[in-house]
Amino acid sequence: MTMKTKEVKDLERMYVECRQRKYPDGTFLTSPSYEERTREGLIKCIIDYLRLNDIPADNNDQTQMFSETMGRVRRISAADWEKLKNHWGKSPISAIINGLTVKIEILRKGEIQSADQIAYQQLVEAAGGIYCTARSLASFKEWIKTQLQKEN
Repeated sequence: MTMKTKEVKDLERMYVECRQRKYPDGTFLTSPSYEERTREGLIKCIIDYLRLNDIPADNNDQTQMFSETMGRVRRISAADWEKLKNHWGKSPISAIINGLTVKIEILRKGEIQSADQIAYQQLVEAAGGIYCTARSLASFKEWIKTQLQKEN
């Protein structure tokens, strides 16, 4: 069993507190199981962190969507693969922070941006959006704190 970071434990606490405010009768007080060891786990942590702070966020991770619809089978059909090729480099998380479009890329330990990701970052920034790379929930929380301070 792996130890959860302080940030993940704080996220779980935030989730339960939000549910307590929404359902004071005690309904739905269980917390989802958060973990940031995997790319998908970190995506879920960041999206829920944003949503719990009243920031609209969406999961754009096409490969995750295809694998979820297919259950345990990890095969992707040729037609679906062609659809995915149009999205190579696209960041898995989109958010709107203070009226600005923010694209959040997940890079795990030792990973670097691909050429497609760099090209997508340049497109986002040229259009006036903000592009962020996150390696952990802690680094993302620090980045968002800095961004919110810039805007105020």
